[in-house]
Amino acid sequence: MKITTSSIILSLTACSSASALAATETRRVLVTGAAGQTGQHIFRKLLAKPGYTPIGAVRSEESRQALLAGTAGIGATNDDATQIPPDSVVVCDITNADTSALDKLLADCDALMICTSAKPAPTGEINEETKRPVFGFPNGQPELVDWAGQKNLIDAAKKATKKDVHVVLCGSMGGTNPNNSLNNLGKITNSDGSVTGGDILKWKRKSEVYLMNESVCHTRLFTQEDS
Repeated sequence: MKITTSSIILSLTACSSASALAATETRRVLVTGAAGQTGQHIFRKLLAKPGYTPIGAVRSEESRQALLAGTAGIGATNDDATQIPPDSVVVCDITNADTSALDKLLADCDALMICTSAKPAPTGEINEETKRPVFGFPNGQPELVDWAGQKNLIDAAKKATKKDVHVVLCGSMGGTNPNNSLNNLGKITNSDGSVTGGDILKWKRKSEVYLMNESVCHTRLFTQEDS
């Protein structure tokens, strides 16, 4: 789906806990994956929208500097030309087993936008059988990013100081189809013949199911993926 300002605001006010806030009260929203395409689009829209204080979370200092410079993800556009305040972008590895930094970030938030995702990239190799480029996940396999990391975020939202934090999960269509071709990206055949890695839509779906089964105010947004 196309993420628009109206759909973002609608998703953030869908739960009674969010809509019950006073009109003059600023809503603090943590946006993860803020240097990526979807995350940055949402982050910039919220920066320009009165009544919201978005905090963009990125994986590394390099990503933070690229976001502030307008060279990360989609970059700044004419519609999203708002200057990003340096103190609104933080470095936080959501896959870290020690979630204390994540817990602190979410402690006073009203909402959480989960836009993080493992990102496939060509390894430079060619599959001898198919003659097609081989893809990998240089910044973390889907099991780590789309499952463990997103689970850490959902759990942190449950522990937040402000109760009923509204969690908005940006997922992908196709998660219920185990044969979707995107699940083949990044798979590794080990020396013993076993296959590990990949399965990005399966891990995304596992996070969605986990969120649905938790007592958390939430909204799920889906983007169309090629199959």
